[in-house]
Amino acid sequence: MLCLEARALAVAVGARTLFSNVDLHLTRGWYGLVGANGAGKSTLLRVLSGELTPTHGAARVSPADAVIARCDQRVDALDDEVRDLADRADGGASSLRASLRLDPDELARWPTLSPGERKRWQVGAALAREPDALLVDEPTNHLDAEATRWVLDALRRFRGVGVIVSHDRGVLDALPNTILRVHGGTVTAHPGRWSEVRDDLDRASVSGSPRGRSSRGRRARARGGCPTRGARTSRRSGACRRGRG
Repeated sequence: MLCLEARALAVAVGARTLFSNVDLHLTRGWYGLVGANGAGKSTLLRVLSGELTPTHGAARVSPADAVIARCDQRVDALDDEVRDLADRADGGASSLRASLRLDPDELARWPTLSPGERKRWQVGAALAREPDALLVDEPTNHLDAEATRWVLDALRRFRGVGVIVSHDRGVLDALPNTILRVHGGTVTAHPGRWSEVRDDLDRASVSGSPRGRSSRGRRARARGGCPTRGARTSRRSGACRRGRG
């Protein structure tokens, strides 16, 4: 069974602990990752992808050879994965370019492309790798309503484990079926779309006691468990680490 998990995860930056004692078991489907600016959302994505070593605990993917792709918020450089998507002539790549309105001739003027145009190429390149897990950080930044629909439609067709960071409530209602919240030094899982769980999150913020299925003492689960034998962080993570959305 495909699963992305964290065990007793903790990350500190200097003297500040972003989160600790985090247990996550993420199976196929989309998860929305929310929290205040600076809470550690992007950091958590980097840990789950295997790019950042946590202060304590571990992140693992099962099976061990699963491919993880991560799309950063920034899209600056024209990388090999974008070039590969532009050059491929197979039906899958052609369909993906068409769905995201990507023209290979655009790469000749990459420095002048808008942040939104680069973001569509970044997301397309990640999907073209056919990863098992896809971690996407603010993919609709700088996109208008029409381009946002293109990107969301493409992401909906992804069938692996997906985690999306977004401040756009429309995105959080359209894609994920579980909301993960980074708050108060931990991560809580709230099954449902944003509009279904936001009242609970608002009350938790007022009370200072996060509600939902907490990762402290209990593992934040969604859609069942996760095999652990032989699991380790994938070495095949990467893709779309640069960029501005």
